Amino acid sequence: MAALELDGSDSEFEKQFSDKAKELMERLENNDVAGAVGLIQDLQRVRDESLYQEIGRLTRALHESIKNFRLDSNVQGAGSDIGEANEGLNYVVEMTAKAANTTMDKVEDSMPLSEAIAAESAEISEQWQRFLKKEMAPAEF
Repeated sequence: MAALELDGSDSEFEKQFSDKAKELMERLENNDVAGAVGLIQDLQRVRDESLYQEIGRLTRALHESIKNFRLDSNVQGAGSDIGEANEGLNYVVEMTAKAANTTMDKVEDSMPLSEAIAAESAEISEQWQRFLKKEMAPAEF
């Protein structure tokens, strides 16, 4: 099981995620429970890493905006008016809101898939436990 590689590209992430989801379905159809559980863990890890990378990217963008705002304020000197400072603060607030909305949209978009994967994972785990306890007939396995 190779971990998915993230390069910051949403379309590449979606393609890799889709490929892994197809592979998961194939493993489930072939009754490869151990492989399916491993793939589910990979998918969850990739989802988490993607979310953390997006939050990191948004945090860096906010940090750069604040740093640029401070640099702009220093260049203008003591003679800058309050209106310009207010515009700069509004820009920071807008960028922060945009970054927060983007993050929340991505989290909300991934929730149904995450819930479905968690439900299937629980079902597979239950079946696996039945198999290990020899409560499952060979034909059912």
